[in-house]
Amino acid sequence: MGTITEQTPLDPNICRRNYYARAKATAEAILIKMHAEEKLPVVIFRPGIVIGQGGNPFHWGVGMWASPGVCQVWGEGQNKLPLVLVADVAAALVRGIQVEGIEGRSYNLVDEPLLTAHDYLSQMQRMAAMTLAVQYKPIWQFYASDIAKWLIKLVVRHPDRFRIPSYRDWESRTQKACFDATRARDELSWIPASNRQRLLDEGIRASLQSWLPTSTE
Repeated sequence: MGTITEQTPLDPNICRRNYYARAKATAEAILIKMHAEEKLPVVIFRPGIVIGQGGNPFHWGVGMWASPGVCQVWGEGQNKLPLVLVADVAAALVRGIQVEGIEGRSYNLVDEPLLTAHDYLSQMQRMAAMTLAVQYKPIWQFYASDIAKWLIKLVVRHPDRFRIPSYRDWESRTQKACFDATRARDELSWIPASNRQRLLDEGIRASLQSWLPTSTE
């Protein structure tokens, strides 16, 4: 919940987060330290859910895909997703090279919140002329399954048994929080699509092209 800016502090329980989140946090910490101690010219970008040509339309930012035809949505699927077009991310990276005096800073790269998971999946089915098996699954069920797996790890003394599952880790996937990309807009003069139709055309339809070459509306 709330709004996430570049100043939002790291989750104090990051050790209980998934490995992907922990790896990103660790990488950022290492780079910032190298910038402070060794003057490494670092600029950190934090893209949201990146969609577009060349990407996978079956994005796990939308839900858990058991297969390309089966999606378990994180919760009710009614929260606006922090989507961003891959072309807009590329444009921000170029601006990061061009703009001077921004070393050591970080930037959220997220477009206006225009589509929910429900919207995304509905439009995807329409564009691809396909029917997905969509399940809107309560977060507690994902968490319960994770707890069950963790208990088995404890019994068999799995190396990963020390990471206790986090309900917050699962709940964050519902995207209840809003991401603020004001700094990127102001300091980099970054102008993302901010247009629902462009997100549909360039984000979903374009990504479907490589997966379903014959798909139509």
